[in-house]
Amino acid sequence: MDFGVAAANFFGGILCLALGLVVQTGKANFLIAGYNTMSEEERAKWDAKAMSGFIGRVVLALPSAVLLAACAPILLGFFPVVALIASWALFAAIMIAGLIYVNLSPRFKISIGAAVMAIFALASCATDDPASNGREQPAAATADINREAAVTVVVDTADTGREATVTADAGREAAITVDIGSGVVMEMAWIAPGSFTMGQNDDMPYWSPAPERMVTLTGGFFMGAREVTQEQYYAVMGYNPSRFSGSPAAGEAQPRRPVERVSWYHAIAFANRLSILQGLEPVYSVQGVSNTDPDAWLHSRVPTERNAAWDAVTADWNASGFRLPTEAEWEYAARAGTATRWSFGDDAASLGDYAWYSGNSESRTRETGGRAPNAWGLYDMHGNVWEWVWDWWGTPEAALATDPKGADSGGFRVVRGGSWFSPPEGSRSAIRSDGIPGYGSDNLGFRVARN
Repeated sequence: MDFGVAAANFFGGILCLALGLVVQTGKANFLIAGYNTMSEEERAKWDAKAMSGFIGRVVLALPSAVLLAACAPILLGFFPVVALIASWALFAAIMIAGLIYVNLSPRFKISIGAAVMAIFALASCATDDPASNGREQPAAATADINREAAVTVVVDTADTGREATVTADAGREAAITVDIGSGVVMEMAWIAPGSFTMGQNDDMPYWSPAPERMVTLTGGFFMGAREVTQEQYYAVMGYNPSRFSGSPAAGEAQPRRPVERVSWYHAIAFANRLSILQGLEPVYSVQGVSNTDPDAWLHSRVPTERNAAWDAVTADWNASGFRLPTEAEWEYAARAGTATRWSFGDDAASLGDYAWYSGNSESRTRETGGRAPNAWGLYDMHGNVWEWVWDWWGTPEAALATDPKGADSGGFRVVRGGSWFSPPEGSRSAIRSDGIPGYGSDNLGFRVARN
């Protein structure tokens, strides 16, 4: 949600409405005071002025309503930039037409012009990176991302203690480096197969209880050591959609901040395009989209709103290409053999050593890899940005599950890990939330996996 932009529109609408009512009401009261002493000709002139006053109110009420109405799509994340531009364009058109029609005095026109310029300045400031203008803008999110919700996976039949086992996988590389091109690389760590307890049984205040279950992953996989960065996304997709695209924290490299404002569709498109460019088999198939033409998966070709064909995407789990991790794979990798609330233990006092969260992020994303990794060499599994995973949000599988991949369909895709906007409890290994697959947010990114 772009709270700053919505606030600018809201207060702009209120200001213009109030200004119009005050000025026009003042005119009317001034004339009413002498109405009874007027001649018939003077009363006729007053009546005309009263109608002008009424029209003046309408002139200011209509554009004010436009600005106020635009707050809804901006807050919900539905084309916030389009809503902002459209609302101000319509505002200006109605205002100019109204001023010409009503023929208000030059002094009043000047005051209106000053108010419009001031509100435009406020809207402009609200859309800048908070690091560059001192504004601490909260997380922009779609659907339920802003809930920072804590609902974990399902059921453990007995409370006999948590466990995690990892199967040795001799002969596999511990890590690989993928050369994306233009001097940009991606490091991936090997995650061996194993079993673990997925979820968390507790009832911490504000966060929903998170029952546990035993999950087995029969195959190992490579996992991105870091969240996909802005330079990696740009190198593959030819575009950087991120809100935090400037003014990094001191000593940090802007290109290595995580990409955000990417939808689930963008995440799978990145995976497929990178696979094709690397000569690997694409994992995902979308009806009507070529799996041999890499340009079919460019950022500009991806739907920017909910799309039935992209929702019906299928995955070839044996393909050699890049993909999103499943939710079970993500949590298994995040825990790195642990059974505690975070990969480093249960004490939130240590969180700042491993994560960028609300307590240390300065209300923005930070360079990936800037905190300590977990035991399996993965950075930012807690905080920085939420991460899209493959699964639909839905009722998880039974208490014991092998290679689970979530529901077959749904309205939302799962996101994991918490973000720069999350409190400590919102970045635990078991925390889940969800998002509409066709929309992105400035606290939401992803990392890729590969068989």
